[in-house]
Amino acid sequence: MFEFCVENFKGISDFQGLSPPLGNKPLLIFRGESFEHDPIMGKIKTMFIDYFRGPTVDKIRPAGVQHCITFTSIGSTKILMRTFMINGITDGTEGTVTKAALTPMGPSMDLIPKRSKLASNDVWKVACRVPKEATIKKKKNISQDAFGSKLGRIHMDTQDFSKLATRKMKGLKKDRKEDADESAEEEEDDDSGDDVMDTLEEANPVGEAYDDIGGDLD
Repeated sequence: MFEFCVENFKGISDFQGLSPPLGNKPLLIFRGESFEHDPIMGKIKTMFIDYFRGPTVDKIRPAGVQHCITFTSIGSTKILMRTFMINGITDGTEGTVTKAALTPMGPSMDLIPKRSKLASNDVWKVACRVPKEATIKKKKNISQDAFGSKLGRIHMDTQDFSKLATRKMKGLKKDRKEDADESAEEEEDDDSGDDVMDTLEEANPVGEAYDDIGGDLD
């Protein structure tokens, strides 16, 4: 907890025509060695960052940074808070921003630290700890589209469709009589093929003559 004495306060209404855009993230600038070396001023800096930083975003468009808030420490006795509108000066030939002009606007004030009550280091570490439920861990092969639907990717091995178990239908089953008829027809076909080979061998005496010649030559 920190207590400040406010001096030289100027609100947004004191600067005609200048106001920070709604929902725009400010650029926070801290100047002064006391923010780095003084533990109390370091905690005040952390409090200002948590209060003014706004929502956390992944990317920021440079042209979207339109105002900044500066905190200048004068030792450990006073903090000068100033707000400026950022006006980019573009190059006439290429259209790129080459310079930035700062225009003062509200709020503007001088803060003098008074009383402060800080927690111990152990309590401070526990208070700054982020719970596991608040951290979003990136899961492998799981993504999310723009509409918030969860998409998953599954990697499978090569499937053997011969071992694929399909649902048996009664219309595809064969009767035992049909199986017996098919097996009988296959046996008849084999017997007829053997008879044809026997007739061909009997009607081919030339082959026997070649066999006799070959035997004499041996």
